[in-house]
Amino acid sequence: MKQSQVEQMFDDILHNVPVDSPWPRSQFKLLIVMDERLPNVFEDHGVTVDGYSWSYGSPYGTFCLRVTYKGERWVALTSGRKASLCLQKQLELLSEGRLPLKADKYRGNLTGKVQVV
Repeated sequence: MKQSQVEQMFDDILHNVPVDSPWPRSQFKLLIVMDERLPNVFEDHGVTVDGYSWSYGSPYGTFCLRVTYKGERWVALTSGRKASLCLQKQLELLSEGRLPLKADKYRGNLTGKVQVV
């Protein structure tokens, strides 16, 4: 059976991952999807993804998605046990039109407003 173009892309990238890597291949796939597809998903809602970060915490970490929306810089913050679960929650809220964005005071949006996308 012929592989899809996406699966071929995964295989091409994963071919360079060392066999003894402490990360499973599925984790690398998640990173590839976040890097390649995440911007496209948000662009459909008029949001430009500028970056993201994950801060570990106990018992919950924080997933921070940095975006530009209507020319202003915002962040979407979600707490959870895993970055992937936080991202999943943000995508659910986005699809429902309920994703809260907070002003990004570190990148110049000092309005203090909250925006919902």
